[in-house]
Amino acid sequence: MEDKLNIAMVSYQRPHLGGSGIMTNELAKALAKEGHSIHMVSYPGTYLTESEEGLGMTMHPVEDINYPCFKAEPYSETLAGQLTNIEKDHGRLDVIHANYAITHGLAALVAKEIIRRKRGDGSAPRTVITCHGSDIHTNGSSELLYPTIEYLLLEADDVTYVSKALRNEAEKLYPKINGNGKVIYNFIDTERFNKDFEGRDEKRYRLGLGIDDIVVYHASNFRPVKNTGLIVDAAELLYTDRNLGNIKFLMVGEGPELSRLKAEIDKRGLRAYFKIAGRTTDVVPYINACDVGLLSSKRESFGLALLETMACELPVIGSNTGGIPEVIEEGKNGYIFESENARDLADKIILMTKDSERRKEMGKRSLEIAKERFTPQWILPQYLDVYRGINKPHKVT
Repeated sequence: MEDKLNIAMVSYQRPHLGGSGIMTNELAKALAKEGHSIHMVSYPGTYLTESEEGLGMTMHPVEDINYPCFKAEPYSETLAGQLTNIEKDHGRLDVIHANYAITHGLAALVAKEIIRRKRGDGSAPRTVITCHGSDIHTNGSSELLYPTIEYLLLEADDVTYVSKALRNEAEKLYPKINGNGKVIYNFIDTERFNKDFEGRDEKRYRLGLGIDDIVVYHASNFRPVKNTGLIVDAAELLYTDRNLGNIKFLMVGEGPELSRLKAEIDKRGLRAYFKIAGRTTDVVPYINACDVGLLSSKRESFGLALLETMACELPVIGSNTGGIPEVIEEGKNGYIFESENARDLADKIILMTKDSERRKEMGKRSLEIAKERFTPQWILPQYLDVYRGINKPHKVT
């Protein structure tokens, strides 16, 4: 039996929990269930649930310094200090896993060198950086951040990317790192996310959706990159050009673009076709009240929301950007539309809504793909090999 690892993971956590934080949590829980010691390091006010603590996970939030001469909180330094304190108080760390190159990757590498000096035997924890997207495609091209990010990607013991598209983008942006990184996909808990139509009709009734409506599901943080306005553009084409009033849209989540989206829906007289559910801690009942999943992003490193709907046995529609085409098998479990093209999106929605039996077959394939390629049983060993420095090839289809 292989030794259990003592792992520190740096990430955004509640209440700053986005897609990367969700995935870090899921990875941490899967590791904790296997007996590894997991220390979560994050920002002030972060916390774990009782069930997460019951698995043996521990949260170590940093505190704000509030020194008046600082123009901003020195989180790289305080996160590094917290990582160093974990080694002092909880034993030798085997791995520091930073989710995002900045600020977390910088903190991990600083902590590694501090720990190396303190140990005095030349050893140090392995540092792993997972790039989730914005550290490459948004911040990666910044003239001020570029040198630091390049340094971090070169100096980390291992770098992982959540999709082939993100790795390719990083290698084009940073030629020196070419080949220095592995693709390890995000994963889904198919026991939590699963098809369950019990209460489906009641949920639809409470949401104001008809039993015979064909409902398209979208969940996001409603930031500009999610391009939710394109969904409104496509909806207008469906109702004005095709008179397809039985197609409805259920939007779940909250974010800076939501109020603008609501105003645009009202301006175009489409309120009857959109249901805005807001933020929820459990999206599964909403997914199971729908017929199709949709992700309209301008940029998307992976597309976790699509994977959630796939695990619930729904077909999906996504833009041809980033890692989305790595999740969708065109024509088999869904359709890919041309990014920014509202008419193409409307056409793909129409294709999806024409044949209920076809939707069911595509939904079954969605679940098969989720189980074949995106479960902890497949993904967890890949991370453990990275943590242990084992250069074992894994097939990424």
